Amino acid sequence: MKYLQFKISSLKKQDYYLLSLLLLTLIVRLVFFFLLHPYSNDIMDKEFSSGGDPANYHEMAVNIVESRSLENFNPKKVPGYPVAIAIVYLIFGPNPATVILLQQFISILSIYLLIQIASLLFRPKIGLVAGIIYAFDPHSIFYSLTLMSETIFICIFLFAVYLLLRSIQTRKLSYFIYTGILLATGTYFKNVLIYFPLLLSGLLLIYYRQNRLLMSKILIMLTMYCMLLLPWFFYNYSQYGSIGFSTLRGRNMLLYNVAICESVRTGKDIQLVRSELKEKAGEKYKLEGKDPIYVAKKYASYSHNYIKSNLFYYSLIHLRGIRNAIFDQSRVKIVDYFMDKEEQSSYSYKLKDVNREMVFGKAMGRFRGYFNTSKEAVILGITISVYMIIVYASCVIGLFTLVRRHRYKILLFIGFILIYFLGLAGVVGIVRYKLPIVPFYSIISALGIWVVYIKFRRSTKDVTG
Repeated sequence: MKYLQFKISSLKKQDYYLLSLLLLTLIVRLVFFFLLHPYSNDIMDKEFSSGGDPANYHEMAVNIVESRSLENFNPKKVPGYPVAIAIVYLIFGPNPATVILLQQFISILSIYLLIQIASLLFRPKIGLVAGIIYAFDPHSIFYSLTLMSETIFICIFLFAVYLLLRSIQTRKLSYFIYTGILLATGTYFKNVLIYFPLLLSGLLLIYYRQNRLLMSKILIMLTMYCMLLLPWFFYNYSQYGSIGFSTLRGRNMLLYNVAICESVRTGKDIQLVRSELKEKAGEKYKLEGKDPIYVAKKYASYSHNYIKSNLFYYSLIHLRGIRNAIFDQSRVKIVDYFMDKEEQSSYSYKLKDVNREMVFGKAMGRFRGYFNTSKEAVILGITISVYMIIVYASCVIGLFTLVRRHRYKILLFIGFILIYFLGLAGVVGIVRYKLPIVPFYSIISALGIWVVYIKFRRSTKDVTG
């Protein structure tokens, strides 16, 4: 007891703030968990009947538990999250509520890691502000309450970024190795990360090209990353006869990115466009009877050719998707998820009608449509709007501060992460795709808020004497 009292008394004021924030955030997350009942039978039945990602993850996890193997694993997914769910199911039984509850604690760890990253880049007080911003991000809270891989993936990715910064700071080889391991683990959870270590290593090798010892450690990190991915490449080859990590990239490029672009360009129904694209790709590459890995590769090839032929128009749709990912509120989706309001179709219909109006009329139509929903959706939308205005405005101030103070190394590092994930969000542009960058623009936003606070405090001192 005396030892415990000594440790508590030795805590700094900053540590008290940190512990208070983490405890408050955990309480808020648990209140949402027990208040909104994301594990209820009604919500789970609705999600599983829709055949979306939560249903797929649950089904794959149950199959892993029952077969005790990855036999007949769906190549559209990577195994990290289904295996993690399967482990929880094996211990506590096949109940998604347990997974969602554990994700609340994992999200707290992500906040802690973000605070440590921001403290390394700037100072602990800015790290604490960044933690507050990220702790109350509405979309991060929402997705932590769903059976989706984002919460665990972001935690792993933040841990990898923290270790990478510590690696460069201390030059310890063990940190570089652990970073490679974590980046590989993150790739097993989200296929979107697969090119990140390669591009990041290239960027670091160019930046530190004068330091051969550091370059060798970066290459060791990259080697560790690649070695840990090889088993899954070999597994897919043994199952399907083709080398590939998953079919997700090729399928998504053709059936989402290209299909959405072609649907907007021609005005055709998205499902009809998808059928036509699959038929054209199948005829061109003779895909009938081919394994899914091979088919996905050819889908990617067909998509690349389409993008080259329609580069300008595709770029416009791509930029629109990035804009949507950044500014989309998903308020109706969130309300519908927990309260079963089912208003999105009527809202979309109103937006479709005003597309024929002039720009001013179009804006007014969107404004009217915004309030033509349930009171829950309106209140949530206003709350998210206020949050976004504060965060994005302070983020702009933070960016100007970095440029003015010539902190180009930090700007390049965080900018690379933002561009990578936003670039891949692309045409689809849903809010879920921006979640990996939320912690990082929270850091820039925290810097902006800190700069405003310091200037306000100085001006107040000048006035009061």
